[in-house]
Amino acid sequence: MNFRVPLFLFVLALTPAVLATTAIPPYPITKIDYLGSVPLTAASIYPASYSAVEVAEGLPTVPAVAWVRGGTRQVQVTFRNPSATPHTVGVVTDAGSYTDFTTSSIISVAASPTSLNFAAYGEATVTYTLTGLPNYVAKGTLQVPIEFTNPISGYPTGFSHTVYLTYSTPSSLQSTVWTNVLDDACTWAFTKTTAENCREETTRSLYRSGVFLYNPNGLFYTVAALDSESLDYEVRYRLKGLFADRAIASLLSGDCRDVSNYLLTMWQALGVSGSIKLVADNSDTLAFETHPLCGIGNTWTDPTNYIKYSFNFHQVTMSGTDVYDVAAAQLTNLTGGAYNDTPIAWPLSGYWQTVNPSPPPGGSGFLGLTLRYIPGGPVPQGQTVGITTGAATIIGYDNS
Repeated sequence: MNFRVPLFLFVLALTPAVLATTAIPPYPITKIDYLGSVPLTAASIYPASYSAVEVAEGLPTVPAVAWVRGGTRQVQVTFRNPSATPHTVGVVTDAGSYTDFTTSSIISVAASPTSLNFAAYGEATVTYTLTGLPNYVAKGTLQVPIEFTNPISGYPTGFSHTVYLTYSTPSSLQSTVWTNVLDDACTWAFTKTTAENCREETTRSLYRSGVFLYNPNGLFYTVAALDSESLDYEVRYRLKGLFADRAIASLLSGDCRDVSNYLLTMWQALGVSGSIKLVADNSDTLAFETHPLCGIGNTWTDPTNYIKYSFNFHQVTMSGTDVYDVAAAQLTNLTGGAYNDTPIAWPLSGYWQTVNPSPPPGGSGFLGLTLRYIPGGPVPQGQTVGITTGAATIIGYDNS
């Protein structure tokens, strides 16, 4: 027997199935605020900075979050009721994850409140407390799933963001931290948990990175005028220009000031203390000859890349009285052993010049940076050279 089902009954019969399989969450997220994130900027938008709220309806999404490593963090997420029906809905959470270059860590997630009272087309906010972030420097992806229940079950949604984990709170000119700098610093200091290790790894990695090629014949990213009567001076750094150039080339020309200033910038982005110091001889000539050095950007394991330089001064990055010379590697350490690497945490007095306890026949009687005065006549074994120092301060970023 043939009969016809009324059309409205057919539509009603299909409606629950259609709703149950829709991929659209019933409660759109209108705002996500990663509380305690360090203010961010980037070469592409400087001198502007990103919004303090990472996700806000109608605005561009902030590309990343910067938190200090470890500890407990909170994220506030605002949902909207898409319907005209006031109601209460439950919020269900599951473990989240933080995935860095090598590891995926389980993140414990707690929500408050666990139920949302929606007005018609209204909004409600949940604070998610996250525990279990790695206690080391990293760059990774944070993912937190969310589900709703009572009366609507399922409908998974969630939030995800790139998160940088710094050693400590970024400082000085990096208090509003550049994501471009964090890309370098968090990659090169990845997994490090001490300030000393962060300094060491960023120094060695920058030296070996192929970003810079040593060129002592000018300033390329440092805007400064060195006072001939003083080694203390202020500079502006072309950080925006550096990243613009890196987008199209590698092995960018840089002298000791360009590279040591960028190393300090990375330390500031990581929340690691440091300073810049100029070293020079204390004679009236303000000139000295170095032991053989291998400039940044050259193959440090090749002895033929080590050459002597004539300097009026040299600039290094410092931690206290320890030198980190990212510009140039040395053939030997301060006890005369084979080294072939950039000086890391060498005491300033020894770095400048150390008496060689076992000089080779016809070789230098000294170790460290300095061989002899210029002019000082032919002194193959070198001569004692007094040291004077000055301080360089980066006072801002040049917008070029």
